Amino acid sequence: MKNFLSAREKILPFARNLGLRIFRLAALFYICLFLFTLFAANPLIFPSPPPTYTHLPGQITLHTQDNLQLAALWRPQSGAAQTILYSHGNGEDLGLCQPRLDLLAGFGFNIFAYDYRGYGRSDGKPGEQGVYLDIQAAWNYLVNELQLPPKTILIYGRSLGSGPSTWLASRQDCAGLILESAYTSTFKTTLPWLWFPNDKFPNLSRMKQIHCPVLVMHGSEDPIIPFSHGQRLFQAAAEPKLSLWVKGAGHNDLSDLAEKDYEKAILDLAKAAKNNAHQPSK
Repeated sequence: MKNFLSAREKILPFARNLGLRIFRLAALFYICLFLFTLFAANPLIFPSPPPTYTHLPGQITLHTQDNLQLAALWRPQSGAAQTILYSHGNGEDLGLCQPRLDLLAGFGFNIFAYDYRGYGRSDGKPGEQGVYLDIQAAWNYLVNELQLPPKTILIYGRSLGSGPSTWLASRQDCAGLILESAYTSTFKTTLPWLWFPNDKFPNLSRMKQIHCPVLVMHGSEDPIIPFSHGQRLFQAAAEPKLSLWVKGAGHNDLSDLAEKDYEKAILDLAKAAKNNAHQPSK
């Protein structure tokens, strides 16, 4: 009995000291992580490459709530009943998006695209809250200036653009939401098992606030945003919802490899959006 008590007296202080060391290391780790997400995350999320254009056909200027000017494109198509509001990826600008915008216009949609603050010919520096103001300015232009019915606007976000697109779709009564190569949240793309302070663009948690038809598209071999992110977003979406999983596709070649399946998925979403427009708003 005496030996047992003696061993216990030795073990308990050791266990307490070990637990205290682990707690201190964890606290130090999260303090460093907090500082990293606070000061170093933006340049990684928003690399904002040099502009690839001077002026594009259909280019207009948007004005944000915080008095910045953004470059945007309005490309109406004869006879089009629906408009795609397109938000591009983090390494792109409107100049690099021209082939994709041409493709979508060829499907029979009006096209509206914009550059985030700090991208292309847009003013300012990019950041999560600022990007929300940017897409809100785009929405306001479509609804207030062009007088487009909200139920005719399809919000489309690719990669980084899935963040502001999901945010907007959770707040507006739009026609539908299209997510291509999207993430559940930005930092979860790197360390999915870790809780991050100051995580950006919480797409997954916002899906429950979205009541329009949703299309989720993802490449099975995406090396930047894992395929599982698209699957989880699709699972979280409410009906009606559609998916396009492109076997062998990476992050930037989904539409090229999917070919006609890509067009069909978007047109099917547009059809579901039209049907949903006749239903009472939730």
